[in-house]
Amino acid sequence: MKLSKTIMLTFALAIFILTSCSNSQKSNNETSDKSVKTINGLFFFAVTEDDNFCNPDSIVSMECGGGYLYFTKFGNVIRDACYVPDTSRYDIGSYNISGDSIFCVFNRNYSFFCNEGNHDEQPKPYNINSGVVRENSPITFKLCKIKCDKFEYSFITDKKENNVLRKCDNNETFFWDKFRKIKALSAL
Repeated sequence: MKLSKTIMLTFALAIFILTSCSNSQKSNNETSDKSVKTINGLFFFAVTEDDNFCNPDSIVSMECGGGYLYFTKFGNVIRDACYVPDTSRYDIGSYNISGDSIFCVFNRNYSFFCNEGNHDEQPKPYNINSGVVRENSPITFKLCKIKCDKFEYSFITDKKENNVLRKCDNNETFFWDKFRKIKALSAL
């Protein structure tokens, strides 16, 4: 009789522990699903000489002094920046939002020959889907939320260039049109 009470108590304790663990695990999964933050939008970035990241007049005017970051609702980020005259290149990666910061890691790129940079001759037709996705050494950015009317985030590149970001207006459609046509990027 004493042995059966011990077995029953052990069995009851085991059921209690298993039930508690599964409820705890379910609760943690629900919490982590809700805590994953994403953005779905296009941001313009530009090099600035302003160490306070707030003066729009301090944007550096240069041919390759900026570009676009597109954050997808799936946690991917695509950087459209200036690289070489004959090639369009997009850096592909992922992002994570933590507090007032966005951490971006770009570990792939998609590029294709476009002949847009050759101003000496008439541009030839090109296929934006002729490119290839390649792995590359990780490029990391930490975007920091700033208190500024004109810009939302700032970051400093590995070349020690200060950059500011602002969310793009809905009428900046040239990026959207090109992006949607590139099969390797449109599914991100």
